[in-house]
Amino acid sequence: MTHPHNDHIGGILPVLKRFTVNEILDSGYKSTSNFYLKILQYIKEKSIPYYIPKQNETLIFDESAGVNASVLSCYSFAPEKGMNTNNASIVLRLTYKNISFLLTGDAEKEVEEFNLWEHSEIQSDVLKVGHHGGRTSTTNDFLSAIAPKFSVISVGQNNQFKHPHQAVLDNLRAAGSQLLRTDINGTVEFLTDGVELQYRTQQPNDEINQF
Repeated sequence: MTHPHNDHIGGILPVLKRFTVNEILDSGYKSTSNFYLKILQYIKEKSIPYYIPKQNETLIFDESAGVNASVLSCYSFAPEKGMNTNNASIVLRLTYKNISFLLTGDAEKEVEEFNLWEHSEIQSDVLKVGHHGGRTSTTNDFLSAIAPKFSVISVGQNNQFKHPHQAVLDNLRAAGSQLLRTDINGTVEFLTDGVELQYRTQQPNDEINQF
């Protein structure tokens, strides 16, 4: 749960009820949201292991396959600054052999600047664009350091916030990144053996596209 906004935790309860979950990762950002508190209560009732990751921690998802995630930033990096909920997002760099994914939650430019300063290796093949393509994220400096081959914007059709912002779209195109949007392309799925990278969407006539 990157941070306690409903659009980022809204699918958690159905997942917990349907699947056996070995561990929940949470940002640790305190929220009084009824929905968030309901999730925490369910986790407690079902005795699901609950963990708040720390900055610079490495999470091992599959040791034998070498699937790891580095916690670039999270709520613990600067809670005393009174950061907003978006900037409490867990930012993960997921790697499998030669392929990498940067998952940014709703992290805004302040967190992007922090990560540029703190981490020398943030280049990633796939970027999950911050804050649904909102203009508070995806600065040019951050984008230049990532140099993503693919950028994915998770966003609803005709959303009230008018995401994604045109300036962000322009920046992504200028960076030469192939853009995929859930409001246009539907569900986006990446497939990799750690060397080659493919993607497919939910559109019935789409073929698997290989980079």
